[in-house]
Amino acid sequence: LSALMINAASAEKQNAGLEFGGSIGAGYVSDDFFRGQASSGESLQANVGFNTSVGSVGLFADLTTTQSVDSTEADTNDATVGLSLSPVDKVDLLLGVYNTDISNSGGNLEGFVGLQIDTLFNPSITVYRNTDQELYTYEGQLGHTVDLNVFDLELSGWLGNTELTTSDDSTYYGAKLAAVRSVGNVDFYADVAVDDNEDRDSETLWGAGVAVKF
Repeated sequence: LSALMINAASAEKQNAGLEFGGSIGAGYVSDDFFRGQASSGESLQANVGFNTSVGSVGLFADLTTTQSVDSTEADTNDATVGLSLSPVDKVDLLLGVYNTDISNSGGNLEGFVGLQIDTLFNPSITVYRNTDQELYTYEGQLGHTVDLNVFDLELSGWLGNTELTTSDDSTYYGAKLAAVRSVGNVDFYADVAVDDNEDRDSETLWGAGVAVKF
């Protein structure tokens, strides 16, 4: 599935202007993709993230590990650390580093800058730059949540272009539909997604899991 830059959205606690929140979760995915490229098949995932802010300045971090059920396939570890600034209401500027370590292909450290707008479909755009090879990735995302009383229906879509080498790039895109049931600070979810790129047929993926917010 699309690498989401911030997975630490959570319930927040406020104390003298300081806001803090986080989440920890685990789940199952039928397949794992990274920017349109298959990285592993059936996998178990775990994630922990947090965010804290004072006024218009925030700090966020996220760690996700994807462990393949098949020992012959790749495992993936993702880590994100960054700052967010809100120069105007409902607009966030993001700056940070993103590291991806895929067991069969090595690590990839990138710096990124992004823009998120808290409006209809919550559009965002992010630019990543590889620190070693000067390769760029450009990714845009849209998302929307529909409250169905019994559960929330979350819709998201992404479109990106990533430079694989200095002379080759790949355009990837996809969409996901997730049903989320919240019980107190615990979210139970099930999702289905379509992932595609310009060089192959589309793949249908699904997953399920649980996340605890704090």
